[in-house]
Amino acid sequence: MMQAHLDEADLALVGALHVSARRTGRELAKETGLSEANVSRRLKRLTDEHLVFFKSYVPPAAFGRMVEAAVVLNGLSASDLLRAGECLAGVDACASVIEVDHRYLISHAHANTLITLNAALEGGLDPTMPYRLQIYPMLRCYMFPGARDRFEQHPPADRADLDEVDLQILRILEGDGRATFASISKRVGISPTAVAERYRKLEDRGVVYPFVLVAEEASAQPGRILRVEIAGPLHTPAVTIESILKPDCAALMGGPAQFMASINSRDTRDSAVLASQLSQVPGVMSATFAPITRVHKRKGVMESDAVACAAR
Repeated sequence: MMQAHLDEADLALVGALHVSARRTGRELAKETGLSEANVSRRLKRLTDEHLVFFKSYVPPAAFGRMVEAAVVLNGLSASDLLRAGECLAGVDACASVIEVDHRYLISHAHANTLITLNAALEGGLDPTMPYRLQIYPMLRCYMFPGARDRFEQHPPADRADLDEVDLQILRILEGDGRATFASISKRVGISPTAVAERYRKLEDRGVVYPFVLVAEEASAQPGRILRVEIAGPLHTPAVTIESILKPDCAALMGGPAQFMASINSRDTRDSAVLASQLSQVPGVMSATFAPITRVHKRKGVMESDAVACAAR
């Protein structure tokens, strides 16, 4: 199996796309110093080899999903943990399924109610496995790299008044964040100009956020999961933690209050030092890091998709 690889120019290109996955070739060329032709070639190679994926985050409320939650599954043997991860990855309600420290699974999930979410999760798991399932509603969630800055410009909509064409456009962009207005036009039956106008309105209203996702196989080393337990008011400790870490993706959860984040795999800072630093933040009860040991599904990308071109 050949090791997937992103060189420095690829990383610069991905960094520029974190601002917005729909930036034009001209904008990307200007920021990275690459030619437009080189940008085009690199993007084609990265997508053809499944080293990067283009998706869109759509706030759950846009599709009538009123619950966004972190799901933790533990109490399983190594073989059952693998099987449970594969099962959860096949559940539509789960956007991400990650194995942590060979001990438990964390999933980001959404549904219209907690009851329907619980039913979907239990329905997707093997009932013979002795698992323990915990669901933590998310109070705030940064689902993708670059989300914090994008959310400051256009806060995610709590609710959205969308017609069927809007919903069709959002479903297309969920699967392909760089889908062209012309290609969307052919699928929804309106002109590219009308698609572009609808897209701009959806973006301004905080309903769609295209992003770029780097496959696990293209990362330099496995990432880490941080879990912080918080006592008392949540806002101030969470803001302080985020300012210290600047994590790729983060969520603030209730019941019990926790801050959870995935940490950039290229971050070389020592986990013990960071944990000690975070423990000094007022309101923080504990801070622990654990390695990501397997990714079954991440932001809608199945493991089988990501490794499809890894063996050459």
